[in-house]
Order: sequence, then C-alpha cells, then structure tokens
Amino acid sequence: HIQELRPNIFVTFNGDFFDWPYIDARSRIHGISMDQEIGFFNAGDEPGDKRNKAIGGGPEYRCRYAAHLDCFKWVQRDSYLPHGSQGLKAVTKAKLGYD
Repeated sequence: HIQELRPNIFVTFNGDFFDWPYIDARSRIHGISMDQEIGFFNAGDEPGDKRNKAIGGGPEYRCRYAAHLDCFKWVQRDSYLPHGSQGLKAVTKAKLGYD
C-alpha cells in the first residue's frame, strides 16, 4: 500500500521506538529489506551517525522520499506535560481537547 500511494509524510506516536522497529524486525524475519521496499531505514545503523546520540539516543527511522514525524519526541521536548502524562491518550486530551 505504501508503494502504491507513496505518501510524503508519515506521522507516528513513538514510531521510532515501537512501530518502525517492529515492522523492521518482522521484515527481516521474512527476508524483506524495509529500505529497498519502502525507503525506510534506521539512521542509527549508519556508520558515523552521531545525530541520535545528540538528541537523546535511540533509533531514528528516516525515509528516502518522505518525512517521518514522531510526535512523541515533540511531546517529550516541547509539550510541558508531566512525565507521567505523555502517553497518547493524555496528549490528545490535553493538547487537542479530545476526551
């Protein structure tokens, strides 16, 4: 479906730590390269990439033809919500007014 639609922006909530690593691991089990199939790769796997260490460590998935926005990183950095209130439900209620 991603190959067909080729979206320009991917938005996730904690996608760098959960969604993309899960999809990446499942792809590898089945002999599929996520990079070759949909253009996504773990930038932390690139030799000499120190950017992840500078922004708190952990994986950062990037795409060759689209932007990936992991909203959880924004919440951690700029939301001013207490640490225990940074889950998806709490953020949507506090920032978007959804209940």
